[in-house]
Amino acid sequence: DHEDLDDDFDIEDEEESKEDNSSNTKKEKKKGLIRPLIFSIIAGSLLGVTTIVVLNIFASHTEKALPETVLEISKELLPAVKLSKANSNNPAPKAKPKAKPKAKPKAKPKPNTIWYYVQVVSCISHECVEESRLQLKSLGYKTSVRASSESSGISEVLSTKVLSEEYAARMAKTINNKNPLAGHAFRKKFKNGYLVSMGLFPDLETANRVRTYLNQAFNKDILFKIQRVIQKINFQAVQITGIKSREDALKLRNKLRIFNPNFQSAFVKSVVKR
Repeated sequence: DHEDLDDDFDIEDEEESKEDNSSNTKKEKKKGLIRPLIFSIIAGSLLGVTTIVVLNIFASHTEKALPETVLEISKELLPAVKLSKANSNNPAPKAKPKAKPKAKPKAKPKPNTIWYYVQVVSCISHECVEESRLQLKSLGYKTSVRASSESSGISEVLSTKVLSEEYAARMAKTINNKNPLAGHAFRKKFKNGYLVSMGLFPDLETANRVRTYLNQAFNKDILFKIQRVIQKINFQAVQITGIKSREDALKLRNKLRIFNPNFQSAFVKSVVKR
């Protein structure tokens, strides 16, 4: 029996020793797990604190205070606000209308001055102009020449045959010494010679009268014809200017017609000077 008990105790001791060993190994395993967990917690907290501190330091250096901007409103851009003191009971008095400036009196226009002149003769040749001016100068009148042109039906009294220069000049001088009618004879250049012309006559009746007289007086030496054309004629008008009244101009025209038959076509015209 004692041996059996000893065997039982030995078995129990072995079982207890196994249980003790297993509990010890569990404790050691627990201790091995707790230590690294503690270290990791401590290390993580240190890293977190360090990160926060570093971020705060960098944030303090990078952040800059933005300048404050103040917008000033220009007084020129703001509409003027009129404060009305009037209310519904006391309406504001109406502004008085401004007095109109007095109109300046208009300057009276100067009266126009009318001058008259006598157009003595119209010439289409230089010789006609020069001879007419010489005749008027001998009477004591100063003359002026005005170039003009017009399109109308005109009649020219011309010799029928072409003449030499000397013969045409001699016949023109003879006719001017004896001709009591209108017109002034002069030689006119033509093909291979000259013609004798009595000038241009706007009135066909006057041209017929001059031609009839010349053919009766000089039929042995020269004959004349009427050449009627409608064309633009450049001519030079011999005038006596500077006459202040129409009565004086008419008296001068009548005097010229009586003195020289070549001036029968003279007429009076007026000019307005401002």
